[in-house]
Amino acid sequence: MKKSFIIFLMLCLFTVSLSACRKENNDSSVNEEIGSVYSETKEDIISNVSLISSDENETSNEINDTNVSHYSNWLEEAIQKNSFNTIDDIISSLESPNAYAIIDISDSEDKAILVTSATYDYEGSNASISAYLYVNDKSNNYVCEGMISSDSTSTPLTIDTNGYIYSSSHSGTEKYAIVSKDNSYVLTLVEGNYIDFSSSDEGSYSGIIDGNVIEGDEAKKANDRLVSEVSNSMVIDFIVIE
Repeated sequence: MKKSFIIFLMLCLFTVSLSACRKENNDSSVNEEIGSVYSETKEDIISNVSLISSDENETSNEINDTNVSHYSNWLEEAIQKNSFNTIDDIISSLESPNAYAIIDISDSEDKAILVTSATYDYEGSNASISAYLYVNDKSNNYVCEGMISSDSTSTPLTIDTNGYIYSSSHSGTEKYAIVSKDNSYVLTLVEGNYIDFSSSDEGSYSGIIDGNVIEGDEAKKANDRLVSEVSNSMVIDFIVIE
């Protein structure tokens, strides 16, 4: 019951963090996003969740802290702008030590861009543990679709050859996709797997696959597979603004 409640909190956080990235929110749009959680399609389970910590109290704090921090897009606040004509416009808005990575969108000729406030060296790559994703919307402008974050410099953001983006930590792993929807793109949590160490050293496993909650042995097998996928993915190498 406790694990299901934690996952429910995470699903609620997914929609809150997405709406935070879009500056044109009003009460009705927020309610519409929250309502979309219950449709349980992968397009409606949107990114941004802090991975479960090993302590129940820390979990609550992480959720609250993440909720607040995701209301602040450092780039948009700095330049007072939340829509860009091109990827080049986004890049020209960055300053040192900001960085960006242009990534392919699967089954599309379009590109997306990840922007981060700073990077660090990880095995020769300019890595980051958090980044905002900008995609082309219906009006042919680039807008922020969401934020992806890990919780440790030992687990930077990675991407595989199919365009899936991964965030991970000692207590869980998440897999994201950029999905075409209604002539635009959405950032989607395809799969998430979480380990709660509060009850035992071995941990108890739970997760989400395409909107469906899994637990126990099924979740552990899914976690092992997801960890293997991460090990075969590549650290996202950001280009740093000088």
